[in-house]
Parts: sequence; structure tokens; C-alpha cells
Amino acid sequence: MRETRRVVPEIEAKALRFIEAGYQKLLTFEAATGGFSWFGESPGNVQVTAYGVMEFSDMSRVRYVDPAVISRTIDWLLRMQNADGSWPASATHGSSAFDNGSSLRATAYVAFALGEAGYRGDAAAKALAFMMANLSGCSDPYTLALCANAILVHAPSDADGLALLARLYDMRREEGSKAWWSTQGSGAFGSGTDIASLETTAYAAFALARARSYRCVLAGVADYIAGRKDSFGNYGTTHATVLSLKALMAIGGSSEIDLALDVDVNGCRAGSVRITRENLDVLHMFDAGPLFRAGANSLTFAHRGSGRVEYHVGGASHVPWSGARVPQNMLELRVSHDRLSLKAGEAARHCVAIGNANPSKSVFMPVAIVALPPGFRAVREDLDALVASGKADKYEIGDSGVTLYLKAIPPAAQVELSFRSMPGIPGELRSGESIAFEYYSPEVRASAASSIFTVTAGK
Repeated sequence: MRETRRVVPEIEAKALRFIEAGYQKLLTFEAATGGFSWFGESPGNVQVTAYGVMEFSDMSRVRYVDPAVISRTIDWLLRMQNADGSWPASATHGSSAFDNGSSLRATAYVAFALGEAGYRGDAAAKALAFMMANLSGCSDPYTLALCANAILVHAPSDADGLALLARLYDMRREEGSKAWWSTQGSGAFGSGTDIASLETTAYAAFALARARSYRCVLAGVADYIAGRKDSFGNYGTTHATVLSLKALMAIGGSSEIDLALDVDVNGCRAGSVRITRENLDVLHMFDAGPLFRAGANSLTFAHRGSGRVEYHVGGASHVPWSGARVPQNMLELRVSHDRLSLKAGEAARHCVAIGNANPSKSVFMPVAIVALPPGFRAVREDLDALVASGKADKYEIGDSGVTLYLKAIPPAAQVELSFRSMPGIPGELRSGESIAFEYYSPEVRASAASSIFTVTAGK
């Protein structure tokens, strides 16, 4: 916003609050023996630590970040480097871009992170030498895009890096106005193939924009990335969303626009707006729901003037739980309770079973959000015991339930957890829907129906 001179004080203040909260939370994931890990346990994870370096580096451009944090984190990464210049592929969950033993991918990712943080020491030169010695047999666009960024962040005019861009350019896919790169593997932190292709495209865009090469394809890349945004403004996962936004910023574009837009549904006007540079950063929404009808509908966008904008059409519907068709995937969730009727002062025990129905693939970082009725308070001692026993890796208590984090569930396995909660108010109280999903592939999800609890006043 500052670079484009479109700062809105209220939005800037809100963004800075989020950054401050994120910074403080990130610090809690530093391992006692150095580096960062998924839940702050030792030992640190090389790739998670490299990701942290990039996050701290990005934050430091808009708020104060303790230089000692970045310095000691970089020092830890340097100590983890192998003699041949590579970094080991830290185990994550059995399906990410780093879990196939690929030191090339891992080394490129760490070298890129160090370069983004401003490191230019001998370790970077050793890493680049390792990459160049191992690139010839690589044909995966994800790995090549990471390597291109690692090389060009340290040497923007490097001939080998520019030659690598030429290989990447030839591997692009195009359809209509869109251009992208696809991969058949998983993303850096376990995202599925579809999200991994979005990450690949973002990394390729970074490299192309940095080298100011093949700019003719960047407009198509921007169209592809913009088209991948969902109705909530996200790009599938947190990692993919960050990469997509950074790629769009790197690509840039003209903010000169004067466009009148009309939206019609079934021949009736749903809304009109004139978009100029002054309101380009404003989200314009039209509620067209009342104009839709059962069966086929027509939706028309008509525009006059100059400039380009992106748009999204989103909708939702609700059906009774008894009539819902639950999609079948590899994640299963069951939530049961030892009692639905209790008195004030008594505890209810909630039993949560999270299963992996896939016989050959682990579920990485499953998250279960167990909904509790209004006024119920989870017993923290029970949750602490789950973490201490290793059954759960982390938990958070929210206003409407408990969020449980796990590292992984092996193929065809099930994890069973339980904890108690105490009611706070009498009455007939309904919990919300409980859900479970894979953190980096949120489309892999399951749900459990709500429950009604009856709480009577104690003696």
C-alpha cells in the first residue's frame, strides 16, 4: 500500500496489528536447541526455519524485528549445512517437496531464504555450486523454480540462472489469457498437487520478475493467480496465499483505470460501479441472491472504459444435516460425548477420533476443531495431558471450542483423543459443527454433526 501510495489508515493499522500478533506467535515456535519447528519442539526443522527467516525478513520491512532473532536463526541454518554445500531435507510428513530425500530442493529453498534475508556469505556460494552440479538431471518445475530464485537472489545477472529461466519458460502451460506451471508432486509443506502447481507458478513469477526476463508471460501468470483466489480471498493454504500475493506484487502492473461495470442476473440489474484509481483497492460486492431462481440462470458482466479488474462469483447453500451428502475423502472425524444431560458443576467428556482412510499416504498436520456449546469451558489440565503424552502436539482454546493440532496420522490409522469441559450456564445448548482438515490441503476435510446438551442448575 505504501509503495503504490494507496495507504488507508484504518487498513494499515489493522494490518500492523496482525503483523504484531504474528510476530509474537512466531517466536513461540523457536526450538530450545536452535532453529524453528512445527510446534516449537527440538530439534529445529531446516525448512521450517528457512521459512521463518523469510517471514522475519518480510516483517522487518514494516515493523521492528529483533536483529538477534534473524541473526541466530541464520547462524543455526549455516551450522546445519553439509560439507558439500547442501542442506538436508528435514523430515516433515512423508509427502512434501522435501520428504523424498531431495537435497536439491531443500538446498535451493534454504539458499533462497538466506538471500531474501540479505545473507551473502560463503555458505551461499557453496550452496549455489551444489545446485549447479545437480541440476542437469532435474525436470521438475517446482524444484527448478526454487533453484532459479536461489541463484538469482544472490546473482541477478548470473548466466546459469538466466539459462535456468529459459528452461522454466519452455515448461510453461498456457490456455487463453492464462499462463502457469504445473507439478505432479507435493508442495513445500505438504500441499496437494493442485496447490503445489500454484506455488510453482508463484516461484516462477518471482524469478522472472527479478531477472526482468520473459515479461511477456507475466500478465498471463497474473491472470492465472488471480483466477485461483476463492470467494474468501484466499488461495487454498496460508503458504500458497502468501506466495500468490507476493508474486502479484512482484509482477506489478498499471493502476491507471477508469472502468464502469454493470452486473445483471437474468436480465435484472444486480449492481453497478465505476472503478478508478481512487477506489481500486476497495472491495465492491453485489448481493445477487434475490435475482437467482431454481434451474438455469444467466449472469452478465458489461464494462465500459479502460483498465482491467478481477472478479469472483461465490455462492452458498444450506441443507438439513440429515439430507447432506458428506464427501468421501481420506480424512474421517467422529465426535461423541459421555453425556448430553448434566448439572452445573458436572463435567462432560468429549471423545474425538480422527482417522486416515488412505491405505498408502499419511495425513500431514491434521487440525480438529471440536465445537463446544455456549458457556462450556474446556478443562485445560486434560489438554495439557494430551500434549504431554504426545497424542496432540498443540491446542488452542477458543470462544466456541478447542482446536487440536497433530503432526501426522499414518496410513490407515486413527488417533483417539478426549478431554472434559464444564458448563457455565443452564439451558438447552447446541454445539456447532466440529470439523477436521489437513492444514496445508484444507480441501481434505471431514465434519461431525452438532449436539444438543441439556444443563440443569445444581443443588
